[in-house]
Amino acid sequence: MPNRFTGTKVRPSPPAAGLSLAMLLCLLGSSPVLAQDNPISRATAVDGDTINLHGELITLNGIDAPETDQTCADKAGETYACGQRASQALAEKIAEYPVHCDQFEHDPDAGKVAHCRAGGEDLGGYMVTTGWAVANTLKTLEYLRAEQWAKKARYGVWQGNFVMPWNWRDGERLE
Repeated sequence: MPNRFTGTKVRPSPPAAGLSLAMLLCLLGSSPVLAQDNPISRATAVDGDTINLHGELITLNGIDAPETDQTCADKAGETYACGQRASQALAEKIAEYPVHCDQFEHDPDAGKVAHCRAGGEDLGGYMVTTGWAVANTLKTLEYLRAEQWAKKARYGVWQGNFVMPWNWRDGERLE
């Protein structure tokens, strides 16, 4: 039967010693999991590397995206709002799929950090592959190959000139 969250086929597990789900719940003193207790839920994009899930801000692990008010230059040298485009790309990706995050950690600068998936796809990998985020190699090398691919294909911010997000936060701007 298809999994309602990812669409992939899942084999149902056999009942535990012939007990029905209702009997197991009674024995365990549990009730079905409520939506707010479920780690899979709808999320909203805050910017190109941050989502709001259940009222908590979560930074996507291993990537850095242009800041919301950051501008870049396209291949013709025209300035565009790349930070807003990055945020829009993430928003569109998570709009139709529930989001699941795991491997939470706390970063003093970024707050809650996690790997998150939507529609069965790693959101960090998606953002870097489409060129709307770069690999944060200070945290992990996980997305470095995806960044190299996006750069070669000239996707997203790689279509023209831009300032790396961490340099932009330090005050560097396009010339």
